Amino acid sequence: MASGPPPFDRDRAESMPARPRGPQAERLAIAPRLLRPKDAAEYLSLGTKALRQLINSGKLPYVKLGPNSPFLVDRRDLDKFIDRHKVGAQ
Repeated sequence: MASGPPPFDRDRAESMPARPRGPQAERLAIAPRLLRPKDAAEYLSLGTKALRQLINSGKLPYVKLGPNSPFLVDRRDLDKFIDRHKVGAQ
């Protein structure tokens, strides 16, 4: 008896998420450590104005890679900020 590939299961294939291909797939494989203000604000579930206030008040550090570069926020600093502001039993 010859064995071949299993039969195609259309229901299973349609329920699986599509995999991105090409350059987009490479970008999704590595999560950036440094986030732009919009992405950092979204990570904290805040608006960009509130994020800038945290940075300007010194409550959240930022990274500046050059004189003309936008400020960036380290994902690790965002996680530390979240941990410092947790309320409740541990």
